[in-house]
Amino acid sequence: MKKEEFCVGVSEIDITPPVGTLLAGGIKPRVSIGIQDPLYVKALYIETENGKKFVYVVMDILFLTREIGDKCVKFASERINIPEENIVWTTTHTHTGPYTLLLFGEDEKVMNKEWLEGLPEKFATAVEKAYISRKKARMKHIQAFCNNVSHNRRVVLKDGRTINTWLLENINLQTLGSEGPIDPEIGILFFEALDGKPICLMFHFSLHTNANFSQYFSSDYPGIVYMKMREKFGSDFITLFIPGACGNINPTRRYDEIGEILSGIMINKIEKEKDFIGKIELNSMKKEISVPFRNFEEDQTERIEKSGWPDWVKEYFKRELEIVRKIGKKEGRVEKLKV
Repeated sequence: MKKEEFCVGVSEIDITPPVGTLLAGGIKPRVSIGIQDPLYVKALYIETENGKKFVYVVMDILFLTREIGDKCVKFASERINIPEENIVWTTTHTHTGPYTLLLFGEDEKVMNKEWLEGLPEKFATAVEKAYISRKKARMKHIQAFCNNVSHNRRVVLKDGRTINTWLLENINLQTLGSEGPIDPEIGILFFEALDGKPICLMFHFSLHTNANFSQYFSSDYPGIVYMKMREKFGSDFITLFIPGACGNINPTRRYDEIGEILSGIMINKIEKEKDFIGKIELNSMKKEISVPFRNFEEDQTERIEKSGWPDWVKEYFKRELEIVRKIGKKEGRVEKLKV
């Protein structure tokens, strides 16, 4: 079979807010005092020989509301005349980025609304730039593994409770081990032009981006991967990070160490792997599904009291619970994407 040729375009736009904007990712807001590495919106445009078009967009923020995400997609769809269902976005979940929505009981002052209102335009511009930069390319589809940078942060106690690992020093009770496993797999798509010049890399890994919990804007360990990949593949090379199911998966090393380890593993694999040979089929479908919430009407007092958190955090959780009860929602509506 021949090597499949298709078009790829990639771009990035700096979306770092002004220093002084509050940082999300913790129970309390932190005031940003500088920039360790910039935050970006990055877009990857792919078009196959049969005319199928698809766009991935990744933003270096903690999360984003469906409402704003839909606006971003609408702007981008109109900009390059591509169906909205062919544009998918995600966030890197960095804990050193700005607030993009209010959590439970927080004051509106935590958000930089002017910055947030400008995000859809930057999203669309990144998509347009990726489309304009498209060129014929080849791809490597690679699987790698990393076992030494993460752990499951939930530990099961002998009385049946589960607790975060950093709270164990307050517990005088035998543990039964981790609540669940980690996922060591790194999924990699590596693209290069037909002349062999590297274009970009998109990688997937299940690990919380909260290793750099500082007061500086940072995309965390994916930012270190980005820097290391540019050192290897050139100053215009771009990386896009897609987080996996990382809810209870926390880092065991500093963010710079994690980035160096992951990039080393991926570079080694990329250099050994041959180009993908065969036909590339590209299709996508979005479907809205409902995700049921936990029953917040049940009394959570005992659970909160036994959580191991300091008293001020327990009070925060109690207030949070009351707000959720007043809202009264039983489920969330999310989009499921099949590519």
